[in-house]
Amino acid sequence: MTLTKVTMNNLRQPAEPKQDVVESAIVELLEIAQRQGITPADFIQLLDSGMRISGFLAAMTTHYCWICGHEVSLETCKIDEHGSAVHEPCLFARMKMETASSRFGASRGFASET
Repeated sequence: MTLTKVTMNNLRQPAEPKQDVVESAIVELLEIAQRQGITPADFIQLLDSGMRISGFLAAMTTHYCWICGHEVSLETCKIDEHGSAVHEPCLFARMKMETASSRFGASRGFASET
């Protein structure tokens, strides 16, 4: 979504938004909703129920597993110790690797970093 600079009128109040900018933003929001399987009527109902557009956009944002880089579903993902979304198998593999690494370091006489 393209952000535009807010212009002020001569009373230092936000000027009325330009019609073409508003129409373009509405079309873009409806396209995002449609890609998620949300009909225009359902989208308007969401807004009427009090959902803010910023909340809608945050919910529609694609999230990626920081370990493997692939898309992750917020419904099935795990959240790591830093609050990042990860696939459960990726998180498990990372934890297993860290455990093995710390055991290897301990058996070699190296101090653990944790």
